[in-house]
Order: sequence, then C-alpha cells, then structure tokens
Amino acid sequence: MRIFNGLDRFSEDLDFSLLESNPDFSLEPYFPFIIEEFEAVGIKVSIREKDKKIKTQIESAFLKSETIWKELILEDIVKQAGIQSNKSIKIKIEVDRKPPLGFETEEKLLLRPFSFYVKCFTLSSLFAGKTHALLFRKWKSRVKGRDWYDFEWYIKKGIPLDKKHFLKRARDTGD
Repeated sequence: MRIFNGLDRFSEDLDFSLLESNPDFSLEPYFPFIIEEFEAVGIKVSIREKDKKIKTQIESAFLKSETIWKELILEDIVKQAGIQSNKSIKIKIEVDRKPPLGFETEEKLLLRPFSFYVKCFTLSSLFAGKTHALLFRKWKSRVKGRDWYDFEWYIKKGIPLDKKHFLKRARDTGD
C-alpha cells in the first residue's frame, strides 16, 4: 500500500496473491532470483521459510538483510539517542495460494530501483479485503490497530468498496 498507493505507514510484510487457486504453489523456486537481484545492488540477503505451527493457505518466507541498508538515514539519529540498533532488516513475504476470487487488478509502474510494471489489486478490492478483516478477522484477544488506521485511510480517500469481492471473501470464510 505504501509503495504503490502512498499509505503513510510502514509494514513489515509484502503481501501477494495468486490470480487463481494453486494449493501447491511454493515460493522456494523464486529464492535464487530474489537473492540475485539484491546482490546486483550490493546487498547480501538470505531467505528462509517461515516455520508455521498451523498450516494455512498462505505461503510465507522471510527475507533477511545481512548488510546495512544505506538508505536508512534514521540510523544516526537512533545512535545519537543512545539506543542500540539492530542492523538487520526482516521483510515478511506472504503469498495467498487460495485467494478469494472476484477481485479486480490494475498494472502499476514502479520507477525505482528500475522501471517495471506490477499487477496490483485495485484500491476498491483492497478496501474490500480490509473491511472483511475488520469485520471477520479471528481477533481472539488481539485487536489490529493497523486495520482501523487503514480503514480510515480508505474512507478519507473516498475509495469505493468492491462489494462483489467483499461478499466473495465473506462466503469463502463462512462469514
């Protein structure tokens, strides 16, 4: 959301969705290419599968930076404040292997570090997913403040709700 739509909060993960259901999809074949791309810009990384106690349709892995990202300017401010900093960066990569279909996509151009197009959910379909999370997430005892923050962002931007996708998500989860 931040990269393509300007949401003013950071996230620790990159979320992807397959365009059709594939329960056998694996991220592992992509690992060498991801590592190679980071190495091409001088950043050494390693990737490991996320060990999940509960199996879900979400395929996860962690990308761990083993070098300092020079673009992180706040590092000196943190050191000046006397706070010990962890120089590694972890980015959670998640792929929904069995997505609720009925969403709409659009091509978006990313210009940095070089130009390429990415197929993204439309804002209306993303809003449907966020609304579904707010209403039907299995909260247990953990309220997700980021969901409320993001929900307010969609409202302020006047993004229409993709009702068709919202209903498809609700049906798929039995809600």
